[in-house]
Formats: sequence, C-alpha cells, structure tokens
Amino acid sequence: MSLDLLEIREKITHIDNQLLKLLSERHQLAYDIVKIKEKTQKPVRDIQREQASLQSLINLSNSENYQLDPRYITKIFQSIMEDSIQAQQHYLQNKLNKINKDSLTIAFLDIAEFDLQFASKPFLQGYQGELVELCCQSFEDVIHCVKSEKADYGILSLENSVSGAINDVYDLLQQADLYIAGEWYDENGTQFIVLAKAPIKTSPLIQTKLLLQIKMPQQAVKFSDIFAIFEKYQIAIIKTISSKEDNIVYFELKANIHHQETKQALEELKNIAQNINILGCYPIQIVELIK
Repeated sequence: MSLDLLEIREKITHIDNQLLKLLSERHQLAYDIVKIKEKTQKPVRDIQREQASLQSLINLSNSENYQLDPRYITKIFQSIMEDSIQAQQHYLQNKLNKINKDSLTIAFLDIAEFDLQFASKPFLQGYQGELVELCCQSFEDVIHCVKSEKADYGILSLENSVSGAINDVYDLLQQADLYIAGEWYDENGTQFIVLAKAPIKTSPLIQTKLLLQIKMPQQAVKFSDIFAIFEKYQIAIIKTISSKEDNIVYFELKANIHHQETKQALEELKNIAQNINILGCYPIQIVELIK
C-alpha cells in the first residue's frame, strides 16, 4: 500500500528532525576535538583526514547502494566539516581574546540593508553583551571613531564604491595606526574588514591571513625577489594591492605570524625592503574546501 502525500511529508519531517539532532551532536563534538588539539598543539585543519573521510563516505554510499551522487555527498559533508572547523577556530580565538565589556560599540558606514548582528557574528561569535550601532557617513568617520575610542570596532567594505578603493582603505588604515582584526563576506562575496585599535591575538593552530605593507627602497629591487621569498617558504599570496604612494605595496598572504616559515620569510624580507608593517593577522573566515 503506497503512502499518501501527507504521510510522506510526515516521514520526511521525522527524518529531518533526526538529522538536525545528529548535526547538533556532531557540532558539539567539535569542541571536544579542539580541546584535545589545544593540549597536543595539533592544527585545527587536517586535510588528509578530511580527504580520507569524504572518500570513505563516498565508498560507503556506493557499497551500500544508497544511490547518492558523490558530488552531493561531497557538498553536504564539506559544509558539515566547515562548521566544525569554524567552531574550533572560534573556541581558540575566544580564549585568546576575551571581552570583558557589557556592551560593544561598532562603527560602520550608514548604507542600506546593513545588518550589524549578521556582520558582527563571524568575529564576535559567543559574545553575549549588547552591540551598540554607530552609523558613520564616510570611511574617515569610521576610522576616527575607532582611533578616538568612540567605537570598539569599525566595519568597512573593501570592495564597494561607497568605502573607496582597496588601496585607499589600506593607506588610511596605516596612517591611522589601526589594525585588521577580522573579516567576513556577505552573500554576494563582498569582503568586509573589522578594524581595531590593537592587533588581536591569534592561535598558531588555525589558518590566518597576514596583511603586510612593504615599502621598497629607491634602488632597483625586483618584485620577483619578494615573490621568490614567499615561494621559498610556501606562503600563498592571496592578492597584492598597490598604494598611491610610491614604492609601497600591500600583500595579503595566507600565513600565520606564529609559524616558523612566516618568521623566516619576514626576516629575509627585511634584507631587501626599506620598511615592513604588519597591518593584521586574523582568522580566515572562508574555509578552503578540500577537493
């Protein structure tokens, strides 16, 4: 006897509820895992383990004839793994950067449909205090509010005509003596940065971005020399941004300031650069999915 539509929907709802419960249980296990990694100083990401787990799930599906497309399995479990990685990352970062304030003031550009609660979630996950909005009319206003301590943090778009070009953002950031404390991306892929008066602490166990401002000497130094140093220490360059000032270039790197290869690369850069400023070392918010 075949089921009617209502019965099928009730069965689907029951399965969905079970899945939700299991996902919650799996999410909580991420905190047990990260506590062990914290003690043993193992990195949060284990690419080989992630690849093996995905392949094992695909093999199981094939052997049990679950009739699931491997791409579907990969997409679902990549999302689940991403949640686990971000939970572990937030746990470590929150321990290093405890906030002992009942409220935080966040300065941001007064643009339509800006959701402060959504925007602040990636770098303030777990914060239970009040978030106070401070709407600003210009990029300079946001900078001033953070620098003068009228705001604890500032949020600006790096790739939006409202806040200016990327090099304008970085140039003013350096002049104001502020740091990037975090980043997030909206549903359109637009990158936003979180500004703070002091650099945040980062765990050596997580993947981070490192933003460098490098001033080149007047004499001829090839950019290929800088690229060669990063290649030597297997440091990935995410992007480079030219400043309006002569001989200044910004490098956004996939690197952790605590790692030995990063320290060695910075030492070698000092031999060829006139000046190096670190504008921020902060967690990578978009987890690079395994293939």
